[in-house]
Amino acid sequence: MAVVGPDGTPTESGSKILLAVKSGYALPDEIAYITSLALFTVTSGLKDLERVKLIRRDGEKWVLAERGIDLLS
Repeated sequence: MAVVGPDGTPTESGSKILLAVKSGYALPDEIAYITSLALFTVTSGLKDLERVKLIRRDGEKWVLAERGIDLLS
């Protein structure tokens, strides 16, 4: 399941992940639980969202990148 569309914007699943990260859920298993997405979808989706610079890693956790903050504002 793609979380980033061809134009680099998040799909419905990508938006769920971004909103979970914005709400403070920072680990893949937490995000999978809160979004009801499969853990595989979340882990691969986090990498895709990082690739398009919507999120970034902060140690073991994921946080919104500047572009992600702007998108959700």
